[in-house]
Amino acid sequence: MNALKDKWRVIARFIRKLFVWRVQRWVVLSIVGLVASVAIYFKIDRWRSQAAWKQYKHGLEVGGRPLRWSAFIPPPVPDDQNFAMTPLLKPIFSGARLADGKRDMTYA
Repeated sequence: MNALKDKWRVIARFIRKLFVWRVQRWVVLSIVGLVASVAIYFKIDRWRSQAAWKQYKHGLEVGGRPLRWSAFIPPPVPDDQNFAMTPLLKPIFSGARLADGKRDMTYA
């Protein structure tokens, strides 16, 4: 029984020492240092990636390669060559709507 009391006294003393201002200050400073280190890491990583992207982009521009999406989009297909504009499929893709908001599915 006495050994059990001694064990609890040791645990209670340890817990009291954890909440001393010096230990709390050390814990808070450690957490702040860790957060600052992570923030600095991500800031440096962002700076490096932006510099690498600018260098790569400059290399593509010098080589004459397009960087705009509009350069890759083909021109629209004329209606006489477009299969989706056949009389059977035209109402589906025309976007015609009835008064109640449903699509007009009548085939002309």
